[in-house]
Amino acid sequence: MTLITQLSRLADLAYQSAEEGGWEDFLAATAGVFGVGQAMLMTDVPDSGSGRPLGTEHVWGKHVGSWYPDPSNDQLMERTWKLPRGRIAVTQNLAERNDHGLSEQYRTFLVESRLNHLILVLLPQERGKVALFSIVRTIEQPPFSPEELETIEGLVPHMRRALRMAGERSAPPRENLFERSPYGLLLLDEQGQSLAVNDLARELLAVGDGSGIRVGTPLVSGATVTATVLSHGKHDKVRIFKLRRRKHYQKHQGHRQQFTELQIGAIAG
Repeated sequence: MTLITQLSRLADLAYQSAEEGGWEDFLAATAGVFGVGQAMLMTDVPDSGSGRPLGTEHVWGKHVGSWYPDPSNDQLMERTWKLPRGRIAVTQNLAERNDHGLSEQYRTFLVESRLNHLILVLLPQERGKVALFSIVRTIEQPPFSPEELETIEGLVPHMRRALRMAGERSAPPRENLFERSPYGLLLLDEQGQSLAVNDLARELLAVGDGSGIRVGTPLVSGATVTATVLSHGKHDKVRIFKLRRRKHYQKHQGHRQQFTELQIGAIAG
């Protein structure tokens, strides 16, 4: 199987995993392509800079606790955490070399677990989180070849996009945020026509003085509203990603909608 074919297959599975919400098939295929016993993905890890999982992450593949007995003493992970996000960290022949600066206790653990060749990469996620992707070979297996490392380098950008897509799919719907806003929100087009109104704003389309209420059709004739412009800005970017599997077709598009925030001071009528 050629380098391009391997990369295309794994990229397809990464995007499919993002759509379906599970990474088991992608990790199994990754382990098969590279002939390793284990490929692991840990998502939603707080980017604390310490490299120490806090128990809030999601793990696909073999659980991190089965790799090392005490994650807080993982010296290789501490080094990886200092690298730029998206750069792979490659460590070969761990059990045979003494120039890694590892403690004797940690080296003993590596010998007992038979871990020998390790690839780690931290991938950024939203809201201060990162994902940890690792591929491990044991002492019985050969080091990663330059061609295999090139394949992993090419896979990293696809994993970043797939993780971003998965995060967007799991985010709360924007309609819910619109309805839950503590402010009355009225979305208008360029001609001033109403596009959307949340429940709180609907209450403001009527005027009452305590003895009665006048409901507009849709506006209340003669009523006035005093408002203060608090800010102008743009909403979070909406990302559009189109992919045609096995066609080498990708299209990225983004849009940030402008908004004006108003504070209603008084309603009279």
